[in-house]
Amino acid sequence: MTATTIIGADYSAARSDPNPTWLAAGRFEGAALVIYKLENVGSARLAAELLILKNSSQTLAAGLDFPFSWPQAFLDWARRSGRSLEQTDFEQMEALAALYRLEMGKETYKKMGKEMGKEPRRRTDDLIRPRAQSPLHRINPGMLKMTWQGGRLLNELRGGGFMIAPFDGAPSVKAREAAEPGEKAGAKAGEKAGANATKSHPYWAFEVYPAATLLALSLPCQKYKGRSAEAIALREMILEALQAPAALNKLHTLTSGAKTLPGLSFAPNAATNLLDLARCSDDALDALLACYSTALALLFPALTGPGSILPDDETASAAAAEGWIYSPYSPLVKI
Repeated sequence: MTATTIIGADYSAARSDPNPTWLAAGRFEGAALVIYKLENVGSARLAAELLILKNSSQTLAAGLDFPFSWPQAFLDWARRSGRSLEQTDFEQMEALAALYRLEMGKETYKKMGKEMGKEPRRRTDDLIRPRAQSPLHRINPGMLKMTWQGGRLLNELRGGGFMIAPFDGAPSVKAREAAEPGEKAGAKAGEKAGANATKSHPYWAFEVYPAATLLALSLPCQKYKGRSAEAIALREMILEALQAPAALNKLHTLTSGAKTLPGLSFAPNAATNLLDLARCSDDALDALLACYSTALALLFPALTGPGSILPDDETASAAAAEGWIYSPYSPLVKI
């Protein structure tokens, strides 16, 4: 069985070229997710890099760290305002409720966001821990710009053969079960997770949130960014913990029946260099965490998919309209 390629990307909307958009790529090997690529590709090259990896992989799952769509309140406001929107756009919004499919300009997004006068969150932003910023957030971080640019990237990926979860559907929880109860996340479990996750289609893109994965693993999800000695020490702690998953024991969000977590490992011929990159750059580490988050989404679908936390009658309307963060959710979150 050919192992599924697991991708993680930490997206930047900065103007520099290349900007600090990092990409990590790995595969399940034995009991580990083995990283063989970690590179600052820049956002301008990200789509091309993902399509190259897709074309060289039989199956691939990519976790991207930016909002895939907009809050329902913003979608409703856009419908009511009608500014700069064609009727065909309204029809698309009605059918898919996904603004990433619309060919609107960045200035239109900015204008609409400012005129709305507030920054509503998506349902997934409110449910995930730590809470995610609204896709309309404009300053530090500039989520609105990132969401708009990310939407154009998703259009390009979809045109290149990717399915975008949850808008193009998603592998069902049942189809994506990684292993039988109690089976360890080793070679068989990891490969089965990748194979089952891509039964309906071989190439998927998911929205992930590295900070939520860190919190679910009871690891520091703040203060690890930057050049301070404390930040570097925290990045080293995170890397050491992910390479020794037995010490993590179980996902913090699990209440029972936890499967063993995959360890993070590195290709032998590049391990030192890749580790140094992740220690020195918080953006590089976030790409690794996005990659690991994607692996968890395949291994633990009941903890990451919308059906696991939203009531059935709300899942389709909320997730299909606003998108969904496929990172671990706490069962203690109040609906």
